[in-house]
This record gives sequence, structure tokens and C-alpha cells, in this order.
Amino acid sequence: MKLMHWAVVAIFASPMMANAFETRLNGFISVGAGMTLQEDQTFITDPVNFGEYDNELSIKPDTMVAIQSLSKVNDRLSATAQLVGYAGTDFDVNFEWAYVNYELFDAVDLKVGRIRMPIFSYSSSLDLGYSYAWVRPPVEVYNV
Repeated sequence: MKLMHWAVVAIFASPMMANAFETRLNGFISVGAGMTLQEDQTFITDPVNFGEYDNELSIKPDTMVAIQSLSKVNDRLSATAQLVGYAGTDFDVNFEWAYVNYELFDAVDLKVGRIRMPIFSYSSSLDLGYSYAWVRPPVEVYNV
């Protein structure tokens, strides 16, 4: 099933589609590793995706990969899709975003589809680990 999701992104990003639309393909990977120091201790990193560390070294709770495709049909109409796979779920791929955007006016957009809440501090901290290099705040700080 996860291969099917990656195939959909590849089709959207193919040169055939690039001739019809202006298409941009972006991606990122975030790798993290950790462990606790005591045998009976666990550390929860993400209560939503059930990420936690125990006393064995692991990359599963904090490692993820994503690909995002943005296709502009014209000046007002565009389509965006983002696939994300988490190591904790054996890189089982899911659509985080998949929506069509239409610009009604200069300051008004209409979006239809699956849209994630735009909480950028939340995304940068939990998804990418950008805001912390050596210290992680408790998950309650980012529990939305």
C-alpha cells in the first residue's frame, strides 16, 4: 500500500505533467535517535503517533520522510499534496495534505480537500525537530 502512495507522487511529478502545469516537488527527511538510561523507563515523544523511547537505542520515534508536490494550473488555481512516512509505523505513507486552492480575490483563498492546521511552531518542533537540537520540551507543550 505504501508503494502505491509513492507511485502517485511520482506520476504527479513526471515530465508529462510538468508540460501541462508548473509543478514543484519538495521533500525532507528528519532523522533522530535516542534512548533512556534506565531499564524500566520510557520517554514519550509523540502521543499522537505513539512515539516513545525505552532503554534500547532507536531511530523510530523521531525519523520521518516527506514529499510535497505543488502544481499551478494557472494564476489562481493550484493543487498541493504531501505524503509523509514515519519510521515508527514502518514508513507507512499517509497524505498529510491533499487540497485544491483557488484564489477568489487577492486576499481570499478557497481551499478544498484535506488540510492540516497551519501551526508552524507545532510542525517545526514535532515533525522536524527544528526548534530543539539538544533539548526537547515536554509533549504537553505542543499537545494541540
